[in-house]
Amino acid sequence: MLLSIIIPVFNVEKYVERCIVSCVNQCIPSCDYEIIAVNDGTKDRSADIVKQLIPQYTNLKLINQSNQGLSAARNKGMSIAQGDYIWFVDSDDWISTDCLKDIFYCIKKEKPDGIAICAANWIQGKAIRRNSFSEKNFKSGVEMLHRKKVQTCAPFTIWKRQFLINYQLKFMNGIFHEDTEFTYRAYYYANQISTIDKICYLVYQNPTSITRTFNPKRIHDIVSEVCRSLYSFSQEIEIEHRCIYYDLISMNLNTALSILNKPSEELIKSINELFYINRSLYSILLKSSKIKYKIEGVLFILFPKHAYEIYNLLQNINCSRIK
Repeated sequence: MLLSIIIPVFNVEKYVERCIVSCVNQCIPSCDYEIIAVNDGTKDRSADIVKQLIPQYTNLKLINQSNQGLSAARNKGMSIAQGDYIWFVDSDDWISTDCLKDIFYCIKKEKPDGIAICAANWIQGKAIRRNSFSEKNFKSGVEMLHRKKVQTCAPFTIWKRQFLINYQLKFMNGIFHEDTEFTYRAYYYANQISTIDKICYLVYQNPTSITRTFNPKRIHDIVSEVCRSLYSFSQEIEIEHRCIYYDLISMNLNTALSILNKPSEELIKSINELFYINRSLYSILLKSSKIKYKIEGVLFILFPKHAYEIYNLLQNINCSRIK
């Protein structure tokens, strides 16, 4: 079996059938790949919808677990997957018709550690391309990292299962923004990444998705979990590649602050305290390749309890210059 498609399922009754049907709407024999839907304790009819589809699609199976989050659902799928390669597909998105033909051709011909695919946002009935690859192949994941060609979203890379096993690569449980923490570790280890320039994945702009709804835990997880994990990882790799992760950490610290929209004084106080607790990360800003982050680093270190105010001030100054 060449491929395992892993689909976490949680409260997506409006979308899950479309997702699964897209995975079987392929010109590939069903015996060559499997679709593993992981019911993460869904509270709506999502699991029932998948059950109803199983008799029609012999390569579809449903695994049930209590609600543990997206990471745990993906990890569960990985633990039982039988395919040579693994593709994480989100249940409110879908894959393009007959894209598996190109993916299987790449797998058989090149046998890479990972395959970077192109994706598009589905907006008002149109596919708006998100990325492209002018070159067919890159030498390694590290090269793609240095050239800023890595797409953070987990569904945008298909991984060799044995590669994931060899490097014990799993998603961090219980956090938001787990894709960033996972993807940037995985690419570092990859000796060969192949690319497919055709749009293989369609992203639905779900207004209720994690990335489009505010939750203070998102900020906490970016700073205390994702940034700290990537910093620890950066200290274990070759020095010449650490700059990749210093820029990434700096960007994510800014992302955490950008999520706030007209926050209350209480929330600002809470976020400032979070940054102060994690103030050891301020020095990473100084090591970034971008002047903007270096300036932030200096100011954060000088005024360690006022991260939000400093970020907001610099944003306003930047907007004034643009005007």
